[in-house]
Amino acid sequence: MNIQHINSNSTCNVGCHCDYVSYTPVCGEDLETYISPCHAGCLEESEDEDNRKIYKDCSCIESSNSTNRKGYATDGPCPVDCFHSFVTFVAVSCILSFIGSTSRASNFLVSVRCVDEKDKSASLGFNNTMLCLFAFIPVPIISGLIFDKFCLVWGKTCESDGNCWLYDSENLRFFLCTTAAIFVMFGSCFDFLVWIHAKDIKCFDDEDEQK
Repeated sequence: MNIQHINSNSTCNVGCHCDYVSYTPVCGEDLETYISPCHAGCLEESEDEDNRKIYKDCSCIESSNSTNRKGYATDGPCPVDCFHSFVTFVAVSCILSFIGSTSRASNFLVSVRCVDEKDKSASLGFNNTMLCLFAFIPVPIISGLIFDKFCLVWGKTCESDGNCWLYDSENLRFFLCTTAAIFVMFGSCFDFLVWIHAKDIKCFDDEDEQK
């Protein structure tokens, strides 16, 4: 069994010693996921019979063995049971998608029927311009700001911060889902007002033929 020293200066207060360590999550025996063996304060690396990496003498992990205060960790993040949260997320996403898609065809028909025939091209162009200004352009920017806000650990480079290594997943998912639900309900209110004020507009040419 080969043993390799990882970081002789690694302690719980590692400070800047682990700033430039790559993101290699490990699962401690306390069932907590650590960003890297360095962040867990591990000093030794070995392999078991299944060629799985085992990190020992981890000063940040409390050992279950009373004779040794330093615990151990295994390669990879700790397993998390998120099945119920996933089912809830899928159900809420389906409901929001259904509500948001019910008005797409009707809004398009109203936008081309509420103007004269000569102005239909200008109406479609104006609608696309409004979509770009208030949806397609700002949404990616706002989403990026939200993700950056809930980043817990940033990767370090020689010049500046790198990519985000770890997000506050619980608060991030609640904030994103709540924000999306608010915008969908807000848009649904405007769709309801359009339905009230534009319900008498003739949307199809065959209505006169049926009459």
